[in-house]
Amino acid sequence: RGRGRIPAPVAAPNERPVPLVSDIRSGKPFFLSRSRLVGAGRRFASIAALICLDLAGLVLGVYAALVARELYYGRTHLLWGFLWRVETDWLPFLLLITALVFSRAELYAERERRPGFGRILSSLVLVALITLAFGLGTGHHFATFGLIPTAVVFCAIVIAALRASYEAITQDLLRALGTRRHALLVPIRD
Repeated sequence: RGRGRIPAPVAAPNERPVPLVSDIRSGKPFFLSRSRLVGAGRRFASIAALICLDLAGLVLGVYAALVARELYYGRTHLLWGFLWRVETDWLPFLLLITALVFSRAELYAERERRPGFGRILSSLVLVALITLAFGLGTGHHFATFGLIPTAVVFCAIVIAALRASYEAITQDLLRALGTRRHALLVPIRD
């Protein structure tokens, strides 16, 4: 009659009672737990913020390169709309390629694994090469090729500054909220 049943554990007189384990099928799945959902939401917000900062930095860097070009040639037409007339055709393509290249370069990885300025610069060089190859392949006539390296430098500086600001602000915010990171140190012996 008692076959197949496991008796309930009995605690010793001086110990706490042993809790009974309930049916695990009645609980929520692990991936839907509150801590997992909060972590996923925070990760999504971090990626979205970094993408927005990178794309804003790209637009500001390209605009700064356009202003530098106009100043170099002695032109004083530095109004936003005037400088963007030709470049607005390229901007959606440039934004998409930048987001894809940055993603592939792991610039949206977790804070601890996120690379620094060198990876930003090399990714922007790759974006410039892709854009140049696409432009030449489609028969686009470039007015000057000096704009590309200037834009890469300005974009790298602006994006790095925006990312550094983001890191500082979010680090202070997480510290104020009491979020802690745990690390496990494992000695390696040769």
